Amino acid sequence: SQMCNKTRLLDLIRNFIIFDAGVKKVPRPHQYFGVKAAQERIAKREGGVIWHTQGSGKSILMVLIAKWLLEHDPDARIHRINNRWTADPGSEQHPVIEASWAGARAYCAWRNARLPTEAEWEKAARGIDGRRYPWGNEAPNPRRARFAAGWHGTAPVDAHPAGASPYGVLDMAGNAWEWVSSAYRPYPYRSDDGREDPLPGSVRATRGGGQDSSAAEITTTQRGRNLSRNPAAGHHNIGFRCAR
Repeated sequence: SQMCNKTRLLDLIRNFIIFDAGVKKVPRPHQYFGVKAAQERIAKREGGVIWHTQGSGKSILMVLIAKWLLEHDPDARIHRINNRWTADPGSEQHPVIEASWAGARAYCAWRNARLPTEAEWEKAARGIDGRRYPWGNEAPNPRRARFAAGWHGTAPVDAHPAGASPYGVLDMAGNAWEWVSSAYRPYPYRSDDGREDPLPGSVRATRGGGQDSSAAEITTTQRGRNLSRNPAAGHHNIGFRCAR
């Protein structure tokens, strides 16, 4: 009778049906109430443990919680519409942010590509003449880069052609920091010192500066020393690009 409450039944139909290999599945009552309890605690920023005593069903529980977290991320610019994840209107050409390092790496692999190493990223940004910014040594301005903007203040990725690097690469300065494959270790760069080891745990380098960075943080040599960048989490000002 608890599950057949009208409000609860509509919630179940709207938010708790998932697809597994083409099969529609819904949670059992104890799983439904476990997810609802977790949502309440997360909304209050309270910790907790979901104690699952059955041998099966844990996976659907975690999928449902992860799905809810994705849909209620205040920084997200992609949401589910008619069972399809779609970019919010106006954000289709903005940089992808909020991806973890592992997620960025997995996406690039799916595209038969990879994250660039830190050295590759810097070469693409500054060329061979040691320039301070991708476009040269002149100070940043709004024509060349997106910087000193708000928390969500990214711009379309093709909005700053005047800021292109020597190789014609756009947005190498500002408009979202970018994950690289390399661990954050002292320079000079060495590919054989373990910094390209893909095992989790190492803090990963980020390059380029974000939409809310200062002009001093969008140089071609800035490594994000003061940036919050847990590689297992997404961040409002960190995106990525893929390399071949």
